Amino acid sequence: MATLGSFLALVNASRVMDDLRALSRFGSGSSGVEITRPALSEPDIAARRWVMTAMEAVGMNGVQIDGLGSAYGSVGPDNVPALLMGSHTDTRPGRSWLDGTLGIAFALEAARVLRDGGASDFAAWSIVDWADGEGRFGTLGASSAFVGQRLSHSQELWRARRSAGLAGIRVMHASGRHGGWVGYIEAHVEPGVELAHGNATLGVVDAVVGSREVSAMPTLAPARPRHAHATPITILRPRLTPADLLNCPPTNTRTPHATPHTPCP
Repeated sequence: MATLGSFLALVNASRVMDDLRALSRFGSGSSGVEITRPALSEPDIAARRWVMTAMEAVGMNGVQIDGLGSAYGSVGPDNVPALLMGSHTDTRPGRSWLDGTLGIAFALEAARVLRDGGASDFAAWSIVDWADGEGRFGTLGASSAFVGQRLSHSQELWRARRSAGLAGIRVMHASGRHGGWVGYIEAHVEPGVELAHGNATLGVVDAVVGSREVSAMPTLAPARPRHAHATPITILRPRLTPADLLNCPPTNTRTPHATPHTPCP
């Protein structure tokens, strides 16, 4: 009988690193660390095609890309609630090579472990590479459409879909799975400091918060869409000045001590 320990024994960190390094080639800058893969751009679509091939290699069935660019595959009986895993491969300019892709690499490894452990005899799981996870087109359209929200009528989005060859393809919807869903898991690099302050290597997020950013100093730092980062405001407030805003790097999701060439521990 399969146990948690028997599944954990099948995890191979080297395969995860191999997947992360492979994805880092798409949209990589000269440093090999910072990645630029805007949603539905050529590097983004190329990365998604790679993910689809990887999904098939780990045993996912019905692998496809939908009309927004989300790549998807599943394993197990369709009438059994499935565990949905994944993240996104699109990025904003100059992002970390782990941003989004960590969740994809972890999902691929989880699928290998579940397959090799014989879990498909009694369970179902799916992997998704969400389109536009960084909100290039104003909203998180792919995940919103998945749960039944109406798509944005952005002309930029429709032009990008046509350019990527996705116009006319149906958009994935959660109701397409007869057995429904048991939950969703997405691994992500924490851009804040909570784990470091708690001397922890792993945290579990059990709730999410929506945020809207308004710039109080538009002449100094124009507002721009970004994540609701995990750095507590009590830590940010004493350090945030107009001078800091002017000197900020283009992103604060950095991995200064790890690169695509860092060997496995």
